[in-house]
Amino acid sequence: MFKVGSGGGPVTKLFDGPGHDAAVSPDGKLIVFASGMEETGAKLTVLSLDGGTPPHLPDLTARMFRWTPDGKGLVYLKSDGRQENLFVQPLAGGPATPLTNFTDGAIESYEWSPDGQRIVLTHYLQMRDVVVLNAGKR
Repeated sequence: MFKVGSGGGPVTKLFDGPGHDAAVSPDGKLIVFASGMEETGAKLTVLSLDGGTPPHLPDLTARMFRWTPDGKGLVYLKSDGRQENLFVQPLAGGPATPLTNFTDGAIESYEWSPDGQRIVLTHYLQMRDVVVLNAGKR
């Protein structure tokens, strides 16, 4: 993970190791991204872009980390058995709050609406059928 000014200039290494799905905070001071990958998701990583100290957050293994529109929390996708749900973790600390309560299925993607009041998401259920066809004699 590197940063470089939009007009060019020196390249600064932010993180040793692979990182993906990065999102910059609304105030431009922090970056959140997924580092590493495990069966249940990737590790939440928050870094300061201006040399400050990033907030201390609980260890999270999830995916699709995004900032809340006000920058006071992080939304993430957590798998739990047969379902995936969105949660928000306040930067000030405390427990995460569920934003969705699906009992089955997966979330493919999500984004905040332009006014920051709603989340639009793609939720799907995987269905599998086994069909046996008998071609018969012709």
